[in-house]
Amino acid sequence: MLFFIIYVSILANIELYVFNFMNVFEYNDYKKFYLNYLHHLPKKGHGQFRRLADHLGVSPVIVSQVFKGDRQLNPEQAYDFCEFMGFGKLETQYFMLMVQKERAGTQRLKKNISEQLKEIQVQAQDLQNRIPQIKKLSEESKATYYSQWYYSAIRLYCDIGHGKSLEEISEHFLLPMNKVKMVTDFLIENNLCVDEKGLLKRTEISTHLNSKHPLVSRHHQNWRFKGFDRMDLIDEEELFFTGPMVLSHGAIQEIRQELVKTIEKITKKTAHSKSETLACLNIDWFKY
Repeated sequence: MLFFIIYVSILANIELYVFNFMNVFEYNDYKKFYLNYLHHLPKKGHGQFRRLADHLGVSPVIVSQVFKGDRQLNPEQAYDFCEFMGFGKLETQYFMLMVQKERAGTQRLKKNISEQLKEIQVQAQDLQNRIPQIKKLSEESKATYYSQWYYSAIRLYCDIGHGKSLEEISEHFLLPMNKVKMVTDFLIENNLCVDEKGLLKRTEISTHLNSKHPLVSRHHQNWRFKGFDRMDLIDEEELFFTGPMVLSHGAIQEIRQELVKTIEKITKKTAHSKSETLACLNIDWFKY
């Protein structure tokens, strides 16, 4: 027996983002980069030193001594910092070099590392080299973002029109204001949304999960449950299809390939579509 289930409901759009918030390649001093990054966060990054310290396994005092004093990150801490920030491969390489430059004991070595930094800056100018380093959420932030459906739903909703106020978000999703505030604070803090004169707007930052990630199943479940909620309220623009069937092994593979092609077409169409409403596409194709 094989089940083919499609849920289409007005809840969320397909997420396609490109990182464009803070460009680490514009800096030659890793401390200035992070302090400037904090300056652009809500409340100027209040509490970030503590969260970073927890991730690095050190006290907040040490983090403060590093970014506001003469202390330097060691290589292990620098690597963990890149993980905390959700850096891609090229960003990590660049940041690690900046730390090495500050730790270098001779001018000759500093000069050599500076030349390496310039080479990476040139690479980063090439879009093909920038695409693999699309900004990703840290593992800590992913655990929160994919814990509930409303994190991605609220973020996508803020892409409609000229942005959304907290009141509009609360009314649209029937969520209490305190929960909306908690979610939007998280989205802003992780650069997934920005607050412009009281209206939240979505930024273009990657929230990609690969198929092997342990949070993928939770992400699927979150939106399946919202599909279930929608079934009793279906309208003519929506579609719910469940089709148990028996068929050959070869047909299973052929249909899967057709579904992949369809998903690719839909993804391309949404990438160039105006943000007017929220919809969620869930496709299940499995043996039973």
